Amino acid sequence: MKGATDSYARTFFGVAALANFSVAFGLLLLRPQVTPLLRLDPIAGSNLAFFHLAATLIAIFGYAYLRVALDPRRFRPFIGLGAIGKVLTVATATWHWLAGDLS
Repeated sequence: MKGATDSYARTFFGVAALANFSVAFGLLLLRPQVTPLLRLDPIAGSNLAFFHLAATLIAIFGYAYLRVALDPRRFRPFIGLGAIGKVLTVATATWHWLAGDLS
């Protein structure tokens, strides 16, 4: 049964890594096309810094998922960190949405 679980984890986290890398590189390389779709205004200053920080953190999640995909047993602790990061991201965005800071 461990082989089937490892195979599932490799596939699942491989797809997650690919998705995260795609979003991160899309944000960085296709900024003029992506920012209007996301209603972002990263022209300069702190907006641009936060935009790049978000892309970097998304890429880091992708790297962690890639490590899990390559060796699910060794990098199993990364799964918990990824889940915590995603939950905190949703909670933060929800908080700002409820406060009226985001549309």
